[in-house]
Formats: sequence, structure tokens, C-alpha cells
Amino acid sequence: MQRPLVTYTSDEAPREVLELAGLLVPRLLAGDHPQLKTLRAQYERASIASVEYDGVGFFVNYTVRDEMPKTVPANLTGGDARITVAGMGAPAGCVLFVRDGRLEMLDIYSFVDAWPLDAEVVAVDDIIPLSVGEA
Repeated sequence: MQRPLVTYTSDEAPREVLELAGLLVPRLLAGDHPQLKTLRAQYERASIASVEYDGVGFFVNYTVRDEMPKTVPANLTGGDARITVAGMGAPAGCVLFVRDGRLEMLDIYSFVDAWPLDAEVVAVDDIIPLSVGEA
């Protein structure tokens, strides 16, 4: 059964989710590759367009200013972390999406349990930055 999607503005989104995204994205964009530097610059000036909750996680959608340089390749998907949430039976994960050369979305998800809106993140470990290939 598909769960209903709840959409929040950045002002309405659960504070815990915004804090987790703020912790994850800079670490997922760590590295010396020039395209990661481009994405970090985009992120510094990006705004959160919306946060969507589907019961097992969140989609944090970003808006990047048109004047910001784009990445090549234009479409990237990756990165990960082990996110430990109090009361969840298994760690959660995440993945970062770049589309049309712009930071688009962070997907934070549970593998097995519903994600409580007031979830307490206990730890974020084993962060694997987004891979964009060789510099």
C-alpha cells in the first residue's frame, strides 16, 4: 500500500529533518573534485523548496539559483550514510540527486521502519560522498 505524501514548506518542515539535511549535504559533497566544488557553491546559495514525507523518509527538494554554474555530468545520483534513529530497528540511509547540473534533492529513508516525525537522530556514520568520477 502506498503511503500518502505530505508536503511541507521549508518553514513547516520538521526541525529534525532540516537539521539532518544540513548535516548530511555538506558531508555528501566533500572532496576535491571540481564538480563537488561547484555543487558546494550551489548548496551554499540554495534554498529548500519543499520537504516531502512519505512515512518511511523524507525528500528534501532544493532550488538552485539560475546564475550558478552547472555540473558536468549533468545527472548524478549517489552518496550515502548510516543514520541511526532512536527506536528504529535498523539504520537509515540517504542518497543525493543532481539533475540538469543542479543540486535537486536529498532522499533520507528508512529501510524497515516508519520514520517518526519527531525522530531523534542518534548518530550519522560511514558517510560516503557523492562520486563524480576522476578529477
